[in-house]
Amino acid sequence: MSKTILLVLLIALCPAVDLTVRAAIFNEFVVATTVLDGAKFDIHDGRVVWTDNRVNPLGDIYGIDLVTSQEFIVSNHSGPKMMPDIYGDIVVWMDSRTWIGDIYSYDLVGGYETQLAGPGDQWDPDIYQNLTFWMDKRNGNWDIYGHDFTTGTELIITSNSADQVEPAVYGNIVVWQDFRNGSGNRDIYGYDITTSTEFQISSDPTSQSSPRIFGDSVVWRDNRSGSTEIYGYDLRTSTEFAITSNSTQKRGCSIGGDLVVWADDRNGNFDIFGYYISTGTEFQITDDPADQYTPQVDGDIVVWYDYRNGPVNIYGADVSLMPLGIDVLLNQSQFTTGDTLIADVLVTNDETPDDVEVKVWLELASGGNMSLYNVPSYTVPAFTFLTRPLTSYKFKGGEHVGSYQFGGRFLDIITGEELSSDIEPFDFTP
Repeated sequence: MSKTILLVLLIALCPAVDLTVRAAIFNEFVVATTVLDGAKFDIHDGRVVWTDNRVNPLGDIYGIDLVTSQEFIVSNHSGPKMMPDIYGDIVVWMDSRTWIGDIYSYDLVGGYETQLAGPGDQWDPDIYQNLTFWMDKRNGNWDIYGHDFTTGTELIITSNSADQVEPAVYGNIVVWQDFRNGSGNRDIYGYDITTSTEFQISSDPTSQSSPRIFGDSVVWRDNRSGSTEIYGYDLRTSTEFAITSNSTQKRGCSIGGDLVVWADDRNGNFDIFGYYISTGTEFQITDDPADQYTPQVDGDIVVWYDYRNGPVNIYGADVSLMPLGIDVLLNQSQFTTGDTLIADVLVTNDETPDDVEVKVWLELASGGNMSLYNVPSYTVPAFTFLTRPLTSYKFKGGEHVGSYQFGGRFLDIITGEELSSDIEPFDFTP
């Protein structure tokens, strides 16, 4: 049985009270506010690590436990530090304390630091369990090297004369972006550590970049359509598949379990979107009008760079907790005679397997009378959001002067319980 929700939208002539809090698609939270812009960050098992600029403008490595809300310092010596990655109790990062990139690790339990890489310039480490890999320039071009924490040995993955960059690891598989077929035809390659076998994953004559891997799924950014799309590859079946095809720009992608996330500018700014591979379901995660970039995902927790407050922050959300809710949207907050009020509503449904039936009507103040405008009902499937136009109203000049409140609420029509509400004030002067 589907549950039926009644959405009541009304405008009443009454003193405006500032009750407006912009409803988000998910319940978002702030992770960090002192963040070096553009530097890689990561999340694993409820811990987020990032490059922090609160003391050192060149960057220190900080972290936070999302369960306890306790911050911790990984490395804060002088000199630049960037690109942290975390798995379990081990954090790895690129460290330029000698003004050349080296790879370091820090054990959060043991409290000790270790330099992992040899001579040359090393960047962009990625870690999974006892293995970490990075891009290494000791031979004059970028190759993929690694370190086994169990044996303490260094691993050489590539030695091709072209550049190999952006490594990512899961289990015994390492993937990377490879330039051997030309800078305009970058491809995704992989390597099986168990069998010492290299293999090509993408072969389209355009460029593919920024690979990420989880389980048997590899995802990347793909330029074959002329815009940037997100593609994937199933290692079990050797099958490539498209995740997006909407001809907008995408920045960054990440995968955790069945969930792929990326930044997408289809709404005029960059928002974070998600996609469940098993069901083929896409959904929007952020809708703030500022830009959000570079999402990372671990289980149901998604974190991203967020510019809503000016300087970059890191925000997050638990996408298993999609709230049932509304966001009333008005085109402006001050109206005069001849202006047209345009009212929309953004509706979100939670993770329930049932669709939600939404019934809408709108009441507008006209003199001392109320006019009723019926709007057809519609259903909102689980794990979706949509924006619906409600109505437009042109002010004729005879309306009451003053402050109005445009409010909406979800009501369970069986129990009468209010499940969500939003209020947007506006003023009318002739």
